[in-house]
Order: sequence, then structure tokens, then C-alpha cells
Amino acid sequence: MKVQHKPGDIVKIRLRHTNIIVQVKLIKEKHSKEYKGKHINLPGYTGWFAEISNKKDCEFLSVKRGIPFKYPNFVETFVFEEEII
Repeated sequence: MKVQHKPGDIVKIRLRHTNIIVQVKLIKEKHSKEYKGKHINLPGYTGWFAEISNKKDCEFLSVKRGIPFKYPNFVETFVFEEEII
């Protein structure tokens, strides 16, 4: 059974291609339809605009991964639905 999330929920996510787990607050849901182009086809996706809600997570991603997050002002990110634990 899939959990239905709503804006304001605080969830943990696993970043793609890593074992890093980060806590985020969901802001707004985004749905994208499948795109069929002349040279490329892209699958549809569901995701969320989110904010990192933990200062330690921001500092870790900034220092260890080089992602320019600054708590509490610059913490916006995008999270794919399949990344939510």
C-alpha cells in the first residue's frame, strides 16, 4: 500500500545512487506526464518540492557533497516520489 503524503509532511528520503538519508519537509507536489519526442522519450514522474528540515543534514551535504545548501535560507530541493522512505 502506498502512503499518501500531503504538503507539510516531514519525511525521510534516500538520495539517489547513495545510502545518504535526509529529513525533508514536503512543500508542493508535482506530476509530469510521459513525453514522447522525435528523438527521445522521457517517462513521467511524480515528485515534491521540499525543504531540508535538519541543520545537520544541510551541513553534511554542503561540506561532504559540495551541494550549496545554507541553513535556514537556502534549503530548497526536489524529491522524487520513489526516494521517500
